[in-house]
Amino acid sequence: ADSDGDLFYVTMEWVEGETLEQIIKRNKPNGMVYKKAKVILEQLADALIYAHNQGVIHNDLKPSNVILNSNGELKVLDFGIAKQKSNDDKYAVNDANSTDSIGGYTPTYASPEQLKGNKASIKDDIFSYACIAYELLSSKHPFNRIAADKLPQNNVVKRPGHCPLWLWKDVKKALSLSAAQRPKNLESIYKSYNTNFKPAIAIAITSIAVAFLA
Repeated sequence: ADSDGDLFYVTMEWVEGETLEQIIKRNKPNGMVYKKAKVILEQLADALIYAHNQGVIHNDLKPSNVILNSNGELKVLDFGIAKQKSNDDKYAVNDANSTDSIGGYTPTYASPEQLKGNKASIKDDIFSYACIAYELLSSKHPFNRIAADKLPQNNVVKRPGHCPLWLWKDVKKALSLSAAQRPKNLESIYKSYNTNFKPAIAIAITSIAVAFLA
């Protein structure tokens, strides 16, 4: 940001590409296949892990705030309502001008805690991330665009056809309406993208076949 006389301006990076919102629409009605979605979701998880490690919570994560440029590189946009992680140091000086209130988020991707006006948490971003992952893999919102605080606690979400079982285990937890049941960070989901159970499955099948023929 700078000024030139009475003219005030902000210089921003120009990113030429396609938002996840556009990519999701382009992959209707069945969603993006896992091999392609993995490249996007892995980058998004990595970007959020970095932000969280710096003490920043995005607080308004949604498909239109994520863009893939012409080189296939992912950019997370609009940190306009991002929050600092809570400072739990009891000896720290309190900032009288700070506020924990939230606003401007998108209800369909916001966690139940956000919608209730609770203090911002990494688990809010984790919930939003899981909603995006689900939608990218299925082209459908996990809760049919109903705000999370309007859903029954026993709400059941079915696994998208393009989501591998080993990834679904973590994504399903991240979609939990209870913050206590969600992962404490995105590392477990990030590691799932590099998990390959095919060799283990092949060995198991071979062992069964050998046992059957013995």
